[in-house]
Amino acid sequence: TTTTTTRMIPPRLVKLIEQVIHQHEKSLQLDVTHAKCHVEVLQQVYSSTRTAHKRVYQNIMEGVRLQPQFIAFVDRADEVERKFHGLAAPKQQHTKLVDLMNEAFQIKAKHTLFLSELSNRTGGVLREAELKGMGRCVEKAGLTRDKYANGNGLTTIRTTTNNNAPNEDSNSRSWEYHGVCDVVRGAVEFENMTQMFFFLELLIACDPSFQEEARERGWDADAVGIKQQIKVLRIKNRFGHGKASSGGWADCMINFVLLDAETDQSKQLQHVGHVCEVQLVHSNMMLARKNMGAHKQYERFRSALELLETLGHSEWTKAEDSRDVLLPPEQQQQQKQHQHHLQFADRKELSDAKIRLTELERKLDDTRKEQADTKQELADTKKEL
Repeated sequence: TTTTTTRMIPPRLVKLIEQVIHQHEKSLQLDVTHAKCHVEVLQQVYSSTRTAHKRVYQNIMEGVRLQPQFIAFVDRADEVERKFHGLAAPKQQHTKLVDLMNEAFQIKAKHTLFLSELSNRTGGVLREAELKGMGRCVEKAGLTRDKYANGNGLTTIRTTTNNNAPNEDSNSRSWEYHGVCDVVRGAVEFENMTQMFFFLELLIACDPSFQEEARERGWDADAVGIKQQIKVLRIKNRFGHGKASSGGWADCMINFVLLDAETDQSKQLQHVGHVCEVQLVHSNMMLARKNMGAHKQYERFRSALELLETLGHSEWTKAEDSRDVLLPPEQQQQQKQHQHHLQFADRKELSDAKIRLTELERKLDDTRKEQADTKQELADTKKEL
């Protein structure tokens, strides 16, 4: 059910919080206006940070792909993901950020408990995250190009004409936050793909619309003691071929709603509730992100990407990304063999060069010896004379 702003946030603070949000919105507008004069700088930042840790992630994923159940996981995640193709993206009930945050506070503990139960039964480690900050929510609402955005790519940020005169009053329309679906979020780490595959199957089995299919596959959430039901709304499987981010990062993101046991079936079908998120991550990938400074680089990369897309340069970013698309595993193996042959040829050529160099050094030593003998003969001759 829809909550009011006074249920979690004291009424005396609501006005103050709304003022802070409005300041965030105005600040973002200034950032976008300023960015228009620095597109080349943004492109340089994007290019440099995009590839900073890409090779590390790719090397890690080469090992992950060899793990048991990797193919089974990718096939299952892709299968479920296809069920949502062509459907509208998930939307929150609230369009005002203060209402969205209010609702998030109420659902947070329930979300954590649900993910903990799934993690404990599948061997995953839950990495609980704080609620997404208001500043970042403003950025997502204003900079994300999606079906909620207007023709200029911005949800509610006013745009300017060539003479810098505003063509839309920023206060004439309210900002809409129903596209921000990761205020309540969390990540679950797995040491191997078998654990991740089990987690995915068990989570799907918690959705009444998938239960019959799940039981046919041998998965029954109720049988293992998980009573919480959910409604899966979207899956983004970035473990699949060619689906990793342009920076090389791979995970599986799932949006869902926690269903209330008292909610009737008609409302369940409408997935009334707060849209939450969980990310399924391999522990080796998370280790690289945490210990190699990749997350800070990612924040710079993300800011540049969102600003470039907002300013209408998405085709440039796509062209930049297409320059180094990952090859399929079979072609990667062929490429490795080719590189091995090249390295072997290089080693043979180097070995031959060393042999030739040794021969030249020997000849040089012989020549020096002959010169020394000749000098000695000349010295002896002079002495005789």
